[in-house]
Amino acid sequence: MMFRIGWRFHRTGMISTAAIGGLNGMLQSLGYKAIVGNSEAARQQFGLQMQVLGRQVSYLVPLPVHPETLAGYVQWRVFGFLPLIFGFWALMAGSGVIRGDEERGLLELWLASRISRARLTALRPDRLRRQRRRVAAADRWPPC
Repeated sequence: MMFRIGWRFHRTGMISTAAIGGLNGMLQSLGYKAIVGNSEAARQQFGLQMQVLGRQVSYLVPLPVHPETLAGYVQWRVFGFLPLIFGFWALMAGSGVIRGDEERGLLELWLASRISRARLTALRPDRLRRQRRRVAAADRWPPC
């Protein structure tokens, strides 16, 4: 039951995030030949330029390894930026969960109680774990 509810709320985000990642991978690999050129010297020059760019954005993505090759370029451009895409999706999903609690009136109730916000944040995953255990126990009932 909880899985279906979670799937319903986050289905669009998961599918669109996967589609963005796949499309990004295709476009980066298709555009590589047009960007780099045909000669070995052009490929080496491109690799050096990407190394410099990689050092400038190393606070966001890992440093590129052999960006002069197709595999190294795609690994850096696609797989390096995927954590940023998934992090953005997680942020949006979390804000959607909080918005849902606010619409049901639960957020005001919880904030009005004497529980601190840190404890309330820590109890949220615990409540989900207990609910999963109850569902699993109900699945096994009656014992055979």
